[in-house]
Amino acid sequence: MLSRERRVSRRQFPLILKASRSLSTPVLSLRIATRSAERGQKPTSFAFIVSRQVAGRAVDRNRLKRRARAVVRELLPMVKDNYGCLLFFKPGATTLSYVELKKLIQEILTRASLLTG
Repeated sequence: MLSRERRVSRRQFPLILKASRSLSTPVLSLRIATRSAERGQKPTSFAFIVSRQVAGRAVDRNRLKRRARAVVRELLPMVKDNYGCLLFFKPGATTLSYVELKKLIQEILTRASLLTG
C-alpha cells in the first residue's frame, strides 16, 4: 500500500481528469496533472484503475493493482514531486508478468518526464 500522501483522493479525481494530459501504451494509459505548489512541494500521488472490462474477476483486478503499486513503490525515489497520476489499465493487462508490468510503467513514466536520472 502506498502512504496516504501518495494516494489520489476522490476529491482530486475530477481535478486531475480535467487538467491532465494523457499518454498510453497498448495495455496502459496514464493521465497526469501538475499540482499547484502554493504551499511548497507535495509528493506525487497515484491511483490505479482497473475496470470490469479489463478483468472480470475481482481477484484479477486486485492483483493487477497490487503489482502496479509495488512497481510504483520501487520507483518512488526517482519520481518528481507535484504531480497527480491516474494509471488506467486496458484489456490484456492481466496477462502481463510483474517484470513486463514494471517495464511498461517505467517506460510510460519516463515518457511523461516524471522520472529523474
